[in-house]
Amino acid sequence: MTQGKPIDILLVENDPAHAEAVRRAFEGAGTHARIRLARTLREFREAVAVDPPDVALLDLDLPDGRADEVLTTPPEAGLFPILIMTSYGNEQAAVELTKSGALDYVVTSPEALSDMPRRVSGALRVWAFLQEHKRTEEVLRQSEERYRDLVEHSNDLICTHDLEGRILSGNEAASRMTGYSAEQFLGKNMADFLEPEARSGFKVYLEYIRSNGQASGVMRVRTAAGDTRYWEFTNTLR
Repeated sequence: MTQGKPIDILLVENDPAHAEAVRRAFEGAGTHARIRLARTLREFREAVAVDPPDVALLDLDLPDGRADEVLTTPPEAGLFPILIMTSYGNEQAAVELTKSGALDYVVTSPEALSDMPRRVSGALRVWAFLQEHKRTEEVLRQSEERYRDLVEHSNDLICTHDLEGRILSGNEAASRMTGYSAEQFLGKNMADFLEPEARSGFKVYLEYIRSNGQASGVMRVRTAAGDTRYWEFTNTLR
């Protein structure tokens, strides 16, 4: 929300007294809010289809159904946060509703309704955090996809292995350069590619990675066809 813009609240409440109490609470708190009223789930769906609010307050039991029908799990997958209100609540109901995607659960009483501005403000802060977390996860996912694409199509042999040298993953170039199939390559230890006299040196190389986090060097290797080549290794501990 931009600075100075009123909080757009969609209040879904069939009890006129409760709806008026919520309105008075926001007015009394001096909260800059636009409160729209709907009385049924149908009116709620019609309203959000045209103009999604910043936050919705829904009575749990409405004339045409229950508010939990419109919840989204996880809540951040929805378009806006939803707070559920009910006159008959208990701890188990609260747990079930929050698991179903309600961002907050309010047992209506004069005190709870007057406290609604604070509850909404807190819910919007949580919502902002959840949305930022979702954006961060999406950026990381896209970054990982780009990384996997670069690795898979690289002309260089790129693989991961543990600190014992056991191979955990490899790209297409790994099979092409070693002559082993992907399944055969993943079943090997990096030392398996080295000439016998170079394997003791590879143990020292692994120990250097453990101690320093990275290492590089040139080693003599043998492919599946029996060819002997020199490979330049660069390893980084992750």
